[in-house]
Amino acid sequence: IVGITNALNLIDGLDGLAAGMAFFGVLPMSVLALANGNLMLGLITLTLMGSLLGFLVYNFHPAKIFMGDTGSMFLGFVLALVTVQTSHKSSMAASLLAPVLALGVPILDTSIAVARRAWRGRPLFSADRNHLHHRLLTAGLGHRNAVLALYTVAAGFAAASLAITFYRDIGRGLVLFCAAVLGGVLMRKVGYLTLAGGVGSTLRVGAERRKANRTLSVAVDAAIIELKQAA
Repeated sequence: IVGITNALNLIDGLDGLAAGMAFFGVLPMSVLALANGNLMLGLITLTLMGSLLGFLVYNFHPAKIFMGDTGSMFLGFVLALVTVQTSHKSSMAASLLAPVLALGVPILDTSIAVARRAWRGRPLFSADRNHLHHRLLTAGLGHRNAVLALYTVAAGFAAASLAITFYRDIGRGLVLFCAAVLGGVLMRKVGYLTLAGGVGSTLRVGAERRKANRTLSVAVDAAIIELKQAA
């Protein structure tokens, strides 16, 4: 619950992005709720989908209204609860994998952000401009095209989430393979899988940067203590 709530909050960096990710995340959950005969949960998810579409009319670039942290964390919290209620009636494999695939883009972005900051020796919750949407902008996609590109990936993950629930055995393996390829293409596009100088060089540069960042962090902490003690 905490992880998905923060994942939706972290990906709220472009107009219409968080609302779109929430829509594609709740879409398969709505189908699964109705398929399981949970009409109340289906009604809640359909209501949320309609609300998101109505909000996107005014939130898509150029946005006229914004959801803020309260809106994005509310969406993440509701999605987390819907995921729990939907998945516990499915088989073990589907209950574990379907929600992860449905929210694949926010979860992937948050996981990469945490790993990146930990590797570089930076505070895990410090802001930066290396999220998936920031890197798409850096790659040359405009604001609208970057959002639409992530919509496309999220739609693919949503389809994979439904497929892995309704298909078994070989079908699930194929779905997981396709989802992995889709995630790999996205990461390649934003530059995460580019190892220009080789793996050894990349790891060495990363280690040096991590050491430098930790040294700077210790120096800043020491300076803060000295400033507090200064007359």
